[in-house]
Amino acid sequence: MFGYLNHIPGISSNSQQSDLPVLLPYQGYSAGKPEDLRFSRWLASSSPWVLLVIFLLISFYPLAVLAQSKYTLIQAFATLWRWLPFVVGSGFVMNLLISFFTMLFGTVAGVFLGLGQISVVAPVRKFSWFITQLFRNSPWLVLLFIVMLTFPFEIEIGEHIISIPDWMKAVFGLSLPIMANISEVVRGAVQSVPTGQWEASESLAFSRVKRFGKLFCRNVLSA
Repeated sequence: MFGYLNHIPGISSNSQQSDLPVLLPYQGYSAGKPEDLRFSRWLASSSPWVLLVIFLLISFYPLAVLAQSKYTLIQAFATLWRWLPFVVGSGFVMNLLISFFTMLFGTVAGVFLGLGQISVVAPVRKFSWFITQLFRNSPWLVLLFIVMLTFPFEIEIGEHIISIPDWMKAVFGLSLPIMANISEVVRGAVQSVPTGQWEASESLAFSRVKRFGKLFCRNVLSA
């Protein structure tokens, strides 16, 4: 029986190969096929002078393109200098501003939403859980597009018109998934508190607000 197993086509090394694809031996290369490494082998075996020539050709290509253009190097730097205040002032600084307010609003709203998930009131707990799961599992870009395209650009209250800039819409759209993630962090942090600490606070007749305050001071400020 074992002698028969040594002559199964496609399995034993000294047997004739079968034309069935399921019985053909697997031949895989973790580093790819040998023909895929021809350029790497040629590059490793080449002379340093050949590599230097290739590097010089690549370096001279931008100069050749610049020579064919109508702009000089001074004009290019003048254009960059003219747009630099817009790139730094309206681009980089605006990104920092959006990131700061997004983290601020998302964190504050997430803390309240996370506390709502552990509320003793069932409707509040279920609603907070639904909002958390909705924005936590939604793509960030989709939320941003929905907010940017559906929110008004101005609000009219009586005779007053309040303009809403686009960057504020971006802050609100990006705050929603951050709020959901912070909500899960708060819920998990509160539920990870040992049962003994809850029982100790109940034995001292603390209210629910005082329990959270004492647990916060004990676990966060003392960390």
